Amino acid sequence: MSILVILFRTKQVLSQHFNMPKTLKKPVNSRCVFTDHETRSGLRQKRKLGSFINEVIFSYTKKENNVSYTFLTDDALLEMNIEFLNHDTYTDIITFDLSDDVANTILGDIYISADRVRENAKNLAVTFQDELLRVILHGALHLSGYGDKTKKDKEVMRGLESSWMDAYKSKTFIEVAVSKRLGSPLFEERGRG
Repeated sequence: MSILVILFRTKQVLSQHFNMPKTLKKPVNSRCVFTDHETRSGLRQKRKLGSFINEVIFSYTKKENNVSYTFLTDDALLEMNIEFLNHDTYTDIITFDLSDDVANTILGDIYISADRVRENAKNLAVTFQDELLRVILHGALHLSGYGDKTKKDKEVMRGLESSWMDAYKSKTFIEVAVSKRLGSPLFEERGRG
């Protein structure tokens, strides 16, 4: 199967079902850092994933971004959830958007419970790495302007998570650059301005 056929099928699926940007462009001054704190995330290919996360956020916001992911224990994230959000429940992720509305940079601190991700992966019968990728993308989508408070927002968020996971795993983001050069944009624009 030729790359053009693959790109055409990808374009059809993504543009019909989800508001994904037309192109993925490498942000010049963006940065994404992953840190383990009192736990081991087991995250693989941090540089590759960090670059991809920067591209995802940039594709929606058209802004450079500096994102920090910190992996914690369940108890540490619960403590943060109580202190900062007044929620006395375990969660897999908390995203703090520290951006200024007029700034040209998206700033975000994202905290993930590696324990919760492991448990969710087991309960959902998916690999830990897949669930971890989904949660990481979830945080990036929050920083890109997507919410998950309503049922419809959750459906959109879940669809975008799945599409970006597929793109990351299949290296579609690299193919997007090829398609751009061929004049075939794959994604619709949407996001935070």
